[in-house]
Amino acid sequence: AVGRGAELEAIVVRQALAVLPTLPPNCFLTVNVSPHLLTQPELAEPLLAVDDLAPLVLELTEHQAVADLRPLVDLRDRLRAKGALLALDDAGSGYSGLQQITQFRPQLIKLDRALVAGVDGDEVKLALVEMLGEFGGRIDAWLLAEGIETWGELQAFLRLQVPLGQGWLLGRPGPP
Repeated sequence: AVGRGAELEAIVVRQALAVLPTLPPNCFLTVNVSPHLLTQPELAEPLLAVDDLAPLVLELTEHQAVADLRPLVDLRDRLRAKGALLALDDAGSGYSGLQQITQFRPQLIKLDRALVAGVDGDEVKLALVEMLGEFGGRIDAWLLAEGIETWGELQAFLRLQVPLGQGWLLGRPGPP
């Protein structure tokens, strides 16, 4: 509201960068960032100053549209070259639509909870997830179902071969 979003998100990004060396093997750390702020120096410079960003995942949120994606795509390439993974958060809601997926080409496509809830009893949701999975495979992106809360939902995603999931059924937030 007061124009300090990039500064606030930069605090979170710097904290995440400090934690990276302590992560166990085969783990990654995700940080939500606003795509319209990511190219701001407060956010971009700390990320670009690190030689190896693996296993950091930057999740681009869906809350605000980005008018010109070119600077973001340029930064995406530089971050990927340093080992960062890029995800599109809440695909299917807000500004995380098909146009953003095709232009930004994330490595992870995180399905919005609205597509996950009750998927096991909804043929339309199943068809859409299947289509997004096929699409993700063609652009070399993993699909991640977020907000899995029931065994039926988990089984539906396993049948569709969705490789990643998160949610209360799989684990609750806790201390490091």
